[in-house]
Amino acid sequence: MVGKWRAALVRQLLTPAPDVNSVKWKQAALARGEHVYTDVKPGRIERAIAGDLAFLAAHPTRRSNSKGMARNREFKEAMRQRIREIAASRDLSDEEIKPVLKLKHQEIARFTEAHGVNLGWLLEGTGRIFKSGTPR
Repeated sequence: MVGKWRAALVRQLLTPAPDVNSVKWKQAALARGEHVYTDVKPGRIERAIAGDLAFLAAHPTRRSNSKGMARNREFKEAMRQRIREIAASRDLSDEEIKPVLKLKHQEIARFTEAHGVNLGWLLEGTGRIFKSGTPR
């Protein structure tokens, strides 16, 4: 039973780590000396840990898409501005447009149907503002 535990420990220490927490666990296990009663030398475990760190540095598990996030922020702010323009032209109160400013699909659909707003204009800013020639 102890032999199986030691074999499992060695497999865990030498298997590539999927994330930084696994590398930290390996480093802690090495520091605790859990490998002492196995036939694996500390240098081999240290090389495995170094390889894990190098791989994770080259292939981060968490990525931030700052350009995409900025593009989404700009799109949402432009859409909110168009909603405010419609509200100003229709004399709608802030309470009436508050739900649609959250930019939830159902709220946008209700707003466009209730006020006859062209969805293409609301989303992209192109085309006519209202579905019909004159606002309701």
